Amino acid sequence: MLELGDSLAVAVERASASVVQVVSPRRASGTVWSDDLVVTAAHVVRRDDARVRLHDGTERAAQVIGGDPATDVAVLRVDGGGLTPITFADASAVKVGHLALALGRPGRSVRASLRMIGVIGTDVPTRAGARLSRWIESDRALPAGFSGGPLVDVTGAAIGMSTDGLVRGADLALAKEELARVVDEIAAHGQVRRGWLGVAVHPVRLPDVVGAEIQQRSGALIVAVEPKSPADVAGLVLGDVIWAIEGAKVRGPEDVIGALRSRVDQSLRVSIVRAGKLEDRTVTTVARAA
Repeated sequence: MLELGDSLAVAVERASASVVQVVSPRRASGTVWSDDLVVTAAHVVRRDDARVRLHDGTERAAQVIGGDPATDVAVLRVDGGGLTPITFADASAVKVGHLALALGRPGRSVRASLRMIGVIGTDVPTRAGARLSRWIESDRALPAGFSGGPLVDVTGAAIGMSTDGLVRGADLALAKEELARVVDEIAAHGQVRRGWLGVAVHPVRLPDVVGAEIQQRSGALIVAVEPKSPADVAGLVLGDVIWAIEGAKVRGPEDVIGALRSRVDQSLRVSIVRAGKLEDRTVTTVARAA
């Protein structure tokens, strides 16, 4: 036990310089992403500017570049740069049952909370309408003020960014690949752009004959089309049932959202059922923030 305790202490020391306090205006934690960028949980950021306290106690002003409520990620640019980016672990090496440490800096000092990796999931919808390609859940609730801080392995390498504001009843860590995609979008555009069709849909059972032909039981019934939207321009109408987008099966609203993620200004083949017949329409998406 003594050896384990020593190794965990070393892990905290290795990562501590990359764990900061964020005040905007609530106090939370942040993870250093690059020389001048910090990632934190979007639900703790309430204004366009922030103060960041570094590991050595110094405070810096920071600009909130943008945030994405759908993934609960916000990105801050810290005045002066010169920060110490967190080192990330090999995602493929993270397994259920591994020990991990949630790190945070809700006060002046870094704090640690020991936990175990309980679930590793893929392609998970969030309540705000995004889909996570990969997420990690540990077996304990995050302490207050830890959202935005890193979840690290026993060597001090980051597994992901912790948040308790993304999925109801779950404290998750967003993996590096998800963070990288969101951070790049926010850094470039101030928000995460997602493809938009301009329809409202509802899950519906397909007619037996059609379902047997396409080997699928359900689709997404169009219940509203916004005028002059991409769907309207492409000729989609009320009552059409979307059953595939670019060949990927659509069984309901979540599949529509997933198929459009990151597909901005792209022409997509939308397969529909209209009056019992199968048709394809080409729809060119436009950008819409989450």
